[in-house]
Order: sequence, then structure tokens, then C-alpha cells
Amino acid sequence: MIPDGLRIALKQVASASVLLVASDYDGVLSPIVPDPAAAVPDERALTALTRLSSLPATSAAAISGRALSTLKALTGAPDGLVLVGTHGAEETGAAIGQGLESRVDDLASDLRGLAKQHPGAEVEKKPLGAAFHYRHVTGSRQREAAQAAQHIAGQAGARAIAGKMVVECMFGDANKGAAVDRLRVRHSAAAVVFLGDDVTDEDAFAVLRDADVGVKVGEGATIATHRVPGQEHVAEVLEYLWQRRSGQSEEADSPPLGSG
Repeated sequence: MIPDGLRIALKQVASASVLLVASDYDGVLSPIVPDPAAAVPDERALTALTRLSSLPATSAAAISGRALSTLKALTGAPDGLVLVGTHGAEETGAAIGQGLESRVDDLASDLRGLAKQHPGAEVEKKPLGAAFHYRHVTGSRQREAAQAAQHIAGQAGARAIAGKMVVECMFGDANKGAAVDRLRVRHSAAAVVFLGDDVTDEDAFAVLRDADVGVKVGEGATIATHRVPGQEHVAEVLEYLWQRRSGQSEEADSPPLGSG
């Protein structure tokens, strides 16, 4: 069930003259899974977000820390859905910022060396840095591994962004809040809906305005004004927003989007 306060907020925002709907990927459009490479999308959630993008005066985007190429592969790059990777640094396949190749290579190499010291750790290289995943490191050593990754990022002159069992080590100042602002301007959006579950999504919640709706997915501290218990509720939220935006009756006895 959608909480009453969120349901009211979605009804209101659905009438915006121009609407932007944006969502994180992992933990929102896709369940969190042990193997990041196996994070396939929730079909209902992705279908609902994509169908929102087909409505008049409505745009939709997936904004992820994933590299854009990975995000395209995972989602299938649906027509109409804007894909934004590397925390907002990639939109068209070319990273914002050039000449970082050698620094990224060195950073990834140092993090791989750290991973060898912490069995279970994995390093995901990205256009503007690398992610150090430590979910499978022995519990007693997870904090040590995360702190070491943060230190390596600092030594390399990169930002260390703490996420869920991952340390994102990134060059430059791209973040999801800047990405939301950029998309808002580009699409002349009068209102924005953003769904996120991770610490990095707080940058997006921070740029939302009074007419906007921020939805925190799952547990954890947040500045978002609304929350749903977990990823399994995301499809319902997006489907309800699609129904209100498209003029469908709230009580209409219709199957979920993507079913059948």
C-alpha cells in the first residue's frame, strides 16, 4: 500500500504542467542482490517509469552510480527513458571531464590491490573512477576495508562517497542532485518526483522544491518527505503516478503495467 501522505502528494504532482520523474537504479528500479552484475530490473517498475515518459509533457530518467554503458545493458535502454550514469557525469556515453584515463587506471589498480587483502571485495571500474564493493568481505573486516578504500581515494585526489556496502571513488564533482537540476532545466519541468534508496540519493533529495516529491525507498536517515518500506513498493508508486497523470481512474479495475 502507498502511504496516505504519499498518495496525496502524487495526486497533486500528477497535475503539474510539465513533470520530470527520476529514479535511482539499484535498490529502486532493481532489487539489491549479492552480485551487482546480476541486478536485473524489476519489470513492473521499469515498465511504469518508461510509460510515464510517453505521456504528454512528461519525461522520465534513471540516474545511477553505474557507468552509463552498464546502465544501458541492465535496463535495455528503453525508448523514451533518459539514462544518466556515473552519478550524473554521463548521459550520452562520453564522460564529463577528459584526460583522467591514467588517474582512473591508477586508482582502480590501487583498489584492486586492496581487494586482494580483503577476500570477497570487488572493484568496478567506471569512466570517472571506481567503486569498491565490500558486501562479501568478512563482517569483522568490512569497516577496515571501507576505511582503507576511502584513504586510497583521498590519496588519489578523488572523492570517497559511502554507499550501501560500497565506496564510490570518483574524480570531479558530479552528483545526482546536479543531474536532477540539469534535467529539470532541460525539460522545463514544473515539478519533479525522485525515488532513491542510497546515501548518494540524498544529493537529489536536497535539490527538490516545494512542488516536488521525494520518496525514500527502505530504511535509513533521509531528508526525503516521503518513504515506502522497500523496493517491492516502487512499481506500485510509479503505476499509481502513471494512472493519475494519464487520467485513469484511481478505482479503475485494471491490471498492473507490464502484466499479462
